[in-house]
Amino acid sequence: NVKDYFSTRQIDGAKELLRTTGRSTAQIAVDSGFGTARTFYRAFKRSAGLSPTASRKEMSLGEPEFGP
Repeated sequence: NVKDYFSTRQIDGAKELLRTTGRSTAQIAVDSGFGTARTFYRAFKRSAGLSPTASRKEMSLGEPEFGP
């Protein structure tokens, strides 16, 4: 379904911003095209199973180390 595709793309973009920036979740909601932070929070939690803040913490703690 087209709506699901675009929603998934929005969430994927938001995950990247959570991982790579220090922006607030409210700013990421706006930057990702969500009308409100509340809408973003709900969509993110439904998709990822975690809140945006919890997901950011998990991504920063669980990032694998690569190198020699």
